[in-house]
Amino acid sequence: MTKKYKIALTTLSFVFVIILLVGLGYLFFEKPFSKPDNAYVFVDGDLSFNFLDGNEFDTTEREISINFSVTNTSNIPYFYNINLKNTNDSKDASFTLESTRTGFQTISKKYPSENITLASTIRINGSETHSYTFTIKNESNETIKGSVMTELEKDMSTLSNMILKNNIVNTTTKTEVASSIATEEEGLIESTDDYGTSYYFRGATKNNYVSFAGFIWRIVKINGDGTVKLVLDSLMNNNTQYYTGEFDLLLENSNIYQILNNWYDENLKSYDNIIAPFSFCTDDTTDTEGFSSLTRIYTNHAPIFQCLGSTSHLKIGLLTADELSFAGATNQSNNQNFYLYNPNIKTSWWTMSPAKNINNTYTFIEVSKDGLLNEGTNGQLFRGNRPVINIMRRATATGTGTEEDPYKVNNA
Repeated sequence: MTKKYKIALTTLSFVFVIILLVGLGYLFFEKPFSKPDNAYVFVDGDLSFNFLDGNEFDTTEREISINFSVTNTSNIPYFYNINLKNTNDSKDASFTLESTRTGFQTISKKYPSENITLASTIRINGSETHSYTFTIKNESNETIKGSVMTELEKDMSTLSNMILKNNIVNTTTKTEVASSIATEEEGLIESTDDYGTSYYFRGATKNNYVSFAGFIWRIVKINGDGTVKLVLDSLMNNNTQYYTGEFDLLLENSNIYQILNNWYDENLKSYDNIIAPFSFCTDDTTDTEGFSSLTRIYTNHAPIFQCLGSTSHLKIGLLTADELSFAGATNQSNNQNFYLYNPNIKTSWWTMSPAKNINNTYTFIEVSKDGLLNEGTNGQLFRGNRPVINIMRRATATGTGTEEDPYKVNNA
């Protein structure tokens, strides 16, 4: 064997061993992570939005899931939104949005045919990560298209963001909602409504005052779409019948709405561009005890922000008994120490929650002058009236929300 041949053979053997070792290493050792081609990862300021499997979908599969996370790399809180865009018409598909973060309640809805906000003005604290799973169920295997989008909330001067910035958001209450009255300041509580993540005030709140259109209002909640629900801090009047004559429970067909609407035209019409149309809920679903709102609050002590009945898309309305329960009232005790009690109100006032239908006479849940939820007041009796409006999400504000320095809506 010649020397050249020996050298060539040795070289080939060495190369073979190297190839073998590399192959074994690839086979038996963990592969390094590499992002898929459709990964969607971007950074906006101190927030990192991570869709490692992509955020767009065009599929006929029966079920798909998109996992994503939001990370705050700073030591200060920020706010962000989650949107569903570029959707198409669908007959049977539905979706859920779930999260591992504390206090988040799963959002489940029919798949929409237009862009929607899944959750808005979500607070993320410094050095915190929120993880989500967006799942589509498509039983009929139709084509489903869309994209999940996240964005940093940059305008912190809007009323909703000012409220969030000035309050610590809690995920639990100090007292049990609808079972115990809230007499202490329990702050701003995170929840879920028909529009996504919402935030409501509970107890002896002292920083939810708003000066708007020449009146003082109290903030009830930030709705899931970023609008802000306000209730007048006083009575509009103290002698309103909820309905007269024949009536079908819908708010817009009631006597009280006609009075509310006339008051709106006289006092708020010039601010129409900043007051959002809102779906006011009449829970006209029934059970063995009467209307569902009565059973839900009086028997089960389980109020909700979701609407189970009919809605009226209006600029002005009333509070529901559920919203009173979240604020701190019950049907068991007076409460003169929560923010919806006003010592200057000397009479009971209406909610828009029906209680019973007794021989075609409708009764409604009312609030006593001492802050007690009363069952079954005949809707043809005269009671007080506290208007409710919703301020548009884009509205900016100044102030701190205290009685001495209420929020003032700027672009009204």
